[in-house]
This record gives sequence, structure tokens and C-alpha cells, in this order.
Amino acid sequence: MSGSTRVPRGQARFASGALAAFALVTLAALLAAWQKYQLLAGPLTSGPYVDNPLVEVDTYFRNLTGWRTALLVMALLQFSLWLANMRDVADVLWRKGQRRRRAWLVFGWVIPVAQLFVPKMFVNDLWAAGRPESQRRRGHPLLTAWWLSVLIAATEVVAVVSSR
Repeated sequence: MSGSTRVPRGQARFASGALAAFALVTLAALLAAWQKYQLLAGPLTSGPYVDNPLVEVDTYFRNLTGWRTALLVMALLQFSLWLANMRDVADVLWRKGQRRRRAWLVFGWVIPVAQLFVPKMFVNDLWAAGRPESQRRRGHPLLTAWWLSVLIAATEVVAVVSSR
């Protein structure tokens, strides 16, 4: 090895915690959406705006949706920082195996078509760098499932934000 670098375990834990919070808030938003659906399916009650249960459920749902969007953005930013630090580790372990330059860590998230495959490409390279040299292979079905879940979550957030 040509040098040493520190593995960013704290960043990994923080990113995992942000993703776990995102999942919990998503579940709470789904429950609020279900309650809103149940209220809309039943007979509408007329009454004051202050004590209207539909307004209350709608407020909870919109607040949870806002928190969900903020948590996803925070998790993606933290994940990007973790990915940049893990790239330093991968450069020490397997410098020739890194297919993209460091600038793509940023451009991969903001260039429209590259968003679909460049971040996963970095993760595949990191995965391979962490394996013994005789077993280095890019990609794994688990990584593909993870990346598809990230794309689905991001698509849902974009749909919710654009519907406002």
C-alpha cells in the first residue's frame, strides 16, 4: 500500500441514521395519507376550520412530506461526503480500479443522465476495492437493489415536490 487513510465510520453511521429516519418519516407519512384517505372516503363533515379532522390530517401529512424531503436531501449529501472519503480509501487499496475521476462524485449527482448510473458506478468500484485481489468483481445484486431503492425514493420526492 502506498499510504494510509482513516475509514469514515462516523459518517457511515450518520448517513445510515439519516436513511433510517427517512424510512420512519415515510412510514408516518403513509399512515397519515391512509387516515386522510379514510376521511375522504367517508361522509364529509362540515364544521369550523379549526376542529376539522381533515384539515388536521392534511397538515400532518404535508409536514411529514416536508420532513421526508429534507431527510432525503440530508441523507444524500451525507452519503456523498462518505462516498468521497471512501474513495480515498479505495485509492489506497486499488488505485487502478477506480473508473471515474473524483470530479464525477459531484457531477454524477447533478448531470441528468449521469444521475442514473455514475453514483452506483462509484459504489461498485468501492465494493470491488474492498475485496481480496483474487475476488475483485464490480457489482453485486445487493448493490443493485439498494440503488434501485434510492432511485425510487428520489423519484417519489421529485413527484411530491412538483405536485405542490
